[in-house]
Amino acid sequence: MTPITPTMPESTAVSEKKQPSRQTSFLILAAAWMTGMAIVVPAEWLRLREVSASPAGWAGWFFDWNVDTTPYFLLLTFAPVLWYVAERYRSPSERPPVAESTISSLDERAGKPCLGAACVGMLSLIVSWWVAWQPMGGEPPLRFGELPPAYHDEYSYLFQAQTFLAGRTWFPSHPAFPELFDQVHVLNEGKFASRYFPGTGAWIAPFLAMGRPYWGHWIAGGLTAGFVFLAGWELSGRNAAWWAGLLTAFSPGLALFSNLLLSHHPTLVGLFFFLWQYLRMLRTGSATHAVLAGCGLSFAMLCRPMTAAGFGLPFGCWFVWWMIRGSRWKFLPAMGLPLLAGVIVMTAYNHSITGTWTESPYQLYTDIYTPRHVYGFNNVVRGEHHLGPKVLEHYDKWAENLDWKLARKNVFQRLLASGQWTWGLVPLALSLVVVLGYEIFAAKEGGRCPHIWLIVAAILSLHAAHIPYWYDGIMHWHYVFETAPLWLLLSAVASTRVAEMSVQRLGVRWIDTCWKGMFVAAFLVNFIPLAPFWNASKIGLGVNNIGFSRLKYEACREVVQQGVTERPAVVLVVPDAADRHIDFVTNSPPLDGEVLFARWKPEISGKRQELERAFPGRIFYILDAARLQLRSF
Repeated sequence: MTPITPTMPESTAVSEKKQPSRQTSFLILAAAWMTGMAIVVPAEWLRLREVSASPAGWAGWFFDWNVDTTPYFLLLTFAPVLWYVAERYRSPSERPPVAESTISSLDERAGKPCLGAACVGMLSLIVSWWVAWQPMGGEPPLRFGELPPAYHDEYSYLFQAQTFLAGRTWFPSHPAFPELFDQVHVLNEGKFASRYFPGTGAWIAPFLAMGRPYWGHWIAGGLTAGFVFLAGWELSGRNAAWWAGLLTAFSPGLALFSNLLLSHHPTLVGLFFFLWQYLRMLRTGSATHAVLAGCGLSFAMLCRPMTAAGFGLPFGCWFVWWMIRGSRWKFLPAMGLPLLAGVIVMTAYNHSITGTWTESPYQLYTDIYTPRHVYGFNNVVRGEHHLGPKVLEHYDKWAENLDWKLARKNVFQRLLASGQWTWGLVPLALSLVVVLGYEIFAAKEGGRCPHIWLIVAAILSLHAAHIPYWYDGIMHWHYVFETAPLWLLLSAVASTRVAEMSVQRLGVRWIDTCWKGMFVAAFLVNFIPLAPFWNASKIGLGVNNIGFSRLKYEACREVVQQGVTERPAVVLVVPDAADRHIDFVTNSPPLDGEVLFARWKPEISGKRQELERAFPGRIFYILDAARLQLRSF
């Protein structure tokens, strides 16, 4: 490999080599087509068998499609027919000449990448707003983005942001009845603090201060789309950048999660700023980009440490080899000092809450409240050896004992959901085949994108880091959510490869047209309901799924708003034994709100006077969470 210098970028040097032959191009595209058919044919055959037994008979196959396979089955089935027709009725003189090197025209770097990054960032903001504006029923209609958060985690991150806005990392627990305010994912052992790492709360805090906490995640989505565009530019040029940026801006999973107050979107900002600057460092040989890359990875670490480690591991290994090979020792402090600063911030945050530098609030919370949720295999058995008096028994027993059978199932579910929610299962699978086939077979003929292997390795590394966890994740994929833009980068590079091989090498424009049609079909499935073929878009399904919990929190808020007529008040919540994922005990950390939500415990029924002394001037109510019925205490 040619040493990387500011005057001779590696990508430029490699692009001068000969590109894949016509035969190699045909084999790569044929392998992609066969992979797609191997995915869609079994699913469609099963669907045909099911509908043939219905009153509609086999004709029912043409309606109520499987959105993950049917559109692609039709495209892949007709692609060879279109190819045959194009070849059959075209004269030899119409075949375009094959140049020795055509890739420079496809991926030239001239232009202003920051302007393109800003454009896709704005598109991402618009898509996030559009998702938030989806109607949820009611009169006047409720909007998805106007409802309360859906997940326990979101309330903990809001709690953390409120704590930071007060200039603190924790508040004291209630002096008399702390156990009444045990909140999911919040420590309550004298210090009342979120269990989570500090980066996400710090990101949310300024937007929460403005009264618009979701804006922060919309902006994070826009920044991520821009950084993915710029990383695509560095990775494979202008065409790949536009593909990557647009796919990221319109990714259904990214759009949905930009409307959840979780840690993923702030983490994406750090990771893909890191990736952009890392690739610039390799191209230019500038230590400044190493410093900036380190800053991005450091921020991601402050949001999701394991994700940052899993994502960054392949890049770290390559960085060490690249540094040693070229004796670039100045890059070690350039990259390392920002990471060291992040570690110092993290350990100081740990110490302020747990009293030790090495034990995080996250780990302490798991040890006290949910020991069966511990990381690693055999988690339930190991956790049951450490059960204590404050274990959240109902929630803790949700955990399954992780063995290799469950681990394999989780890996499959995470990969499947990654394909479904990132853009589409079939487009991503075909993109992987094209990219890997091109790089493997083009290596002898002039492969020119060696850093694509780092993208593939980061996907594998992040999946591997979460194999030892029993839960597959929110929507079956949130533990590997940060791989989504990596998949889209692969799809972007694959799209430029298909254009090159089909148009320039094979002279068959229909292949490139069908490839683009596959992504158009995915866009329609993701965003637009089209009865009778599919009655709800993927975005619609996701909004309704998440909206179920949001509507329950909204119903609780309305019941309390209307029923708590005397204030200030304490609402004692009787939990719903059948629902472990919705918990109405959520409070701002100072515990000074006009209405406080507390846990009903049978032993407090005879402590009325003690409660009145502990909460002077407050009126007590009891809320039945299962029936959403409110009564006086």
